[in-house]
Amino acid sequence: MPGAVKAGWSSFNLSPSSLLRSAGARYGFAGSAKFRLSRLIRFRPNFAITTPFRSSALQTLGEAIYRKPMALSLGPDWQRDLWPSQNRLRFELGQGGSYVNIFTSSYDRARALARAALPTNEVTGVIGAYPDPKRELGAKWRGWTKGTAFGLLEKMGVPTMSKEAEWKGYWRPEDEADDEAKPWLHRAVRLTWDQADILLWNQIAHDIGVTPQAPVMSKLVDVERGVSVYAYDDRGMDITALSKGSISELYTRFDAWLLDYDRPRMSEAFKN
Repeated sequence: MPGAVKAGWSSFNLSPSSLLRSAGARYGFAGSAKFRLSRLIRFRPNFAITTPFRSSALQTLGEAIYRKPMALSLGPDWQRDLWPSQNRLRFELGQGGSYVNIFTSSYDRARALARAALPTNEVTGVIGAYPDPKRELGAKWRGWTKGTAFGLLEKMGVPTMSKEAEWKGYWRPEDEADDEAKPWLHRAVRLTWDQADILLWNQIAHDIGVTPQAPVMSKLVDVERGVSVYAYDDRGMDITALSKGSISELYTRFDAWLLDYDRPRMSEAFKN
């Protein structure tokens, strides 16, 4: 019949409203007056589903029309939902003192925060390569005049050829509106914590001038939980999540490390 979905041996008729109630109960959007099934998939007034098990059909259809909001999709728009998120904790890394102490204290805090935010044996690194490292300020003393950005990073101990994804895009979503900004080549790779530590080192080393360093920027992410860890330089680190519950424990656990100037916004976002 028109509009039928065939997947097995027996059939049953299911209206869009009953499908919505069943799938909604499973996926958490039941009872929402604003939820419109027509925005997700086009249905006819009635249709037949042929399947060995009704629940299996609902699961397949439900997964097709609904994606968990806390998950990230690796690709050019991977930061689309993270970038405007108010579920962002901003931490102070450097604690002053000598040049050496500024770097070591920043690195120690960055490693502790990253492990607390991403409690797993392996993490995903999203790495963006500078478009033209040879033209960067200080390229000669940084050792960037020969080789590629990813090649230089591999010499530091982070190989990227075995990648989960690769794409071209802007490191910051807002750069797309900048006529002078260029898309960067990005790679997403699975990392051990030893390798993730090298990326943290690299992030902190850029502004403070410590070597070795590679001409890349990076963020550590938990794709399934929708969490991003970004040590933007030796001064601070942002930990951002799609779901407040994924990082709310860090708000109290590392209260002493929170950046004071951003406390009013964080208090509003995480105390309620």
